[in-house]
Amino acid sequence: MLKPKLAMIVAATEDGSIGYKNTIPWKIKGDLANFKQLTMGMPVIMGRVTQESIGKPLPGRINIVVTTKVEDTVVSTNEGAELYYVPTFDAAVSLASNFGTEWIYFIGGARIYEEAMEIVERVHLTLVYKEGEYDTKIKGMQFPETEWTLDMPALTVLERDPVTGIPAPSHSYLVYNRKSSEG
Repeated sequence: MLKPKLAMIVAATEDGSIGYKNTIPWKIKGDLANFKQLTMGMPVIMGRVTQESIGKPLPGRINIVVTTKVEDTVVSTNEGAELYYVPTFDAAVSLASNFGTEWIYFIGGARIYEEAMEIVERVHLTLVYKEGEYDTKIKGMQFPETEWTLDMPALTVLERDPVTGIPAPSHSYLVYNRKSSEG
């Protein structure tokens, strides 16, 4: 069995802000569609607060939640979705590696992203251009050219909510790949 590749998928402002009061402070329909397309059928690793803010396991994915509230792996099924609780980040990666998928995705929150930045080979970043009040930020989310290549040129998008017509914040989709240490 091949070792799965590790990736982060994140929407953040230029300073790494990702949330306010345990919510995502923007609604970007295209970003959600991109998230679904990339993660469907794959293991997704998240922290407990992220899982609670989502409210239920993401359907069609293997949901792995890192929480100190368990001492060993706990399996649950909810609305037909697989949901695992593990006590550590390393346990989550180890468990996710057993499913034989091509990719494992880290989907938040800040602490999961900070640990994942050390090991992922790809980051799918929706860079959100929105001023506002934020209380959750990813520390160290930088992509120096000596370590990362920008694989997909920035595509800046302005969307409107199809129901209200209110514009979503402008944003860019970026894909960064870690440069190989072998090359």
